This record gives sequence, C-alpha cells and structure tokens, in this order.
Amino acid sequence: MADRINFTQQINDSAQVGDILYFSNVNAVGQATDGPTEIGPITEIGNNFVEVDGPGPTPAGLTEANIEAGALPPLFMFRKNAQANVSTLLGYFANIRITHDNNDRAELYSVGSEIFSSSK
Repeated sequence: MADRINFTQQINDSAQVGDILYFSNVNAVGQATDGPTEIGPITEIGNNFVEVDGPGPTPAGLTEANIEAGALPPLFMFRKNAQANVSTLLGYFANIRITHDNNDRAELYSVGSEIFSSSK
C-alpha cells in the first residue's frame, strides 16, 4: 500500500521515482534526534507530495494538527539508486571537439578528464 506524504513546499527537483525516502525526527532547535529511518521507495512525485511504497515506518506525530501547533515536522531526505545514476562516459575512447565561434581572442582555461583502466 502506498503512503502519501504532503509537503508545504515544492519537492526537490532531484527526487525521482525509485529513490529511497528517509526521515529523521528533529528537536525544538531543529537538530536530528535520531538517525535516518527508511520509509521506502518513492512511487510517485507531485509538486507538493510523494507517494512511498513499503513497510517502512511513518514519522511519529506527522499530522497537520501537530505541525500547526508548533511541533517541528521531521527532516526528509532521499537516496539515489547508484546503478541508475551513473554520470561518466563508458567505453575505450572518446573524441571531443572544442570550438570557439567568436572572432575575439579567447583562452582555454582547463580541460579535465576521468580515466581509469577497467579491463586489460
């Protein structure tokens, strides 16, 4: 069964379906009182809500009445799927072309790369 968690602010743009949602309770000064507790994988994302599927616990006391009474809501965070979010080039070589289409003089400050041997 999916649990819907509503927020008063827009959801972080980096959150994606499949990310794992966590929460930590906070004290009166905004410090976490416990370690992150897994709720479950995100199954749907809206502007101000997420739906989470999983047997994970829901934050204690997370009701609109408690939040309006001045209790601090829990801190929510999410973890990306490391296998699905790889941001490097794969392969044995890469060709690049750097062009400058302006007639003014320009200098190239830096070009970098990440190279490692993956097979022999």
